[in-house]
Amino acid sequence: MRPKIKIIVSVCTFLILIFFLVSFGSYLHQKIRIKNHATGATTSIFTVQINLSPLFESPQGWGPGFALAKGDGPGVVVGPGTENPNVFAQSFLAKPYQPFKVIARALSVVAPKARGRFQINWTDSQDKFISVSIESFEVTDQEKKFEFYVHAPKGAVAGTLYVVGDGSKDVVRYTEMRLLGKM
Repeated sequence: MRPKIKIIVSVCTFLILIFFLVSFGSYLHQKIRIKNHATGATTSIFTVQINLSPLFESPQGWGPGFALAKGDGPGVVVGPGTENPNVFAQSFLAKPYQPFKVIARALSVVAPKARGRFQINWTDSQDKFISVSIESFEVTDQEKKFEFYVHAPKGAVAGTLYVVGDGSKDVVRYTEMRLLGKM
């Protein structure tokens, strides 16, 4: 090959490579979406892990009740009641209207059935309470996965995710409490 042609081919190859890298990088920064072909609707995937130690493998990020809730068996046991010292939480940063997905795996410890709870308390930039997002769910003596979708309210800059039973007599074992966000 002639030197001029080699240079032209090299430059063209380089430009094509740059084009593909830029295109791929742009693709990576887009929100990942799944299309439901039956309905045509798209759903964003929550891929960013927000909280620390979602499987309770360490106390990192969790409040002081973690030490009281950790014991025999997998995960943690909280309750009875929402005011029990073994109830604990983890704070995280948020933006107004930011979407989150919470995943819990839980089962009843004492009774055949109990109620678990997703609870996030929202605060503003002055660390003042704005509102709470709560959804309870029924647990049995068999571990089950539960999911909760929530958006931070207007003015929110932080949230606090609680690991708690729902009622005064509920004792719940959680083996997972995972908070996910979007890219």
